[in-house]
Amino acid sequence: MCLHTERTAHMLITSLKQQKKNPERLNLYLDGEFYCGLNAETAAVYRLKEGQEIDKGLLEELTARDRYDSAMSA
Repeated sequence: MCLHTERTAHMLITSLKQQKKNPERLNLYLDGEFYCGLNAETAAVYRLKEGQEIDKGLLEELTARDRYDSAMSA
């Protein structure tokens, strides 16, 4: 689940790493710092990749989608 911290308008995806305990999820790093864990399918749907610039609106969409996916798989 994503933790909300105050961020600037545009951020850079610096890393997407598979989680060790749950390979169906990825850790998302923005501007070199961990931001949140995401379902790998969500990352694929949004075609997230390292070096991609994203904005606050997309982060809110990702957070909502991740919460939905987590609720549906519970």
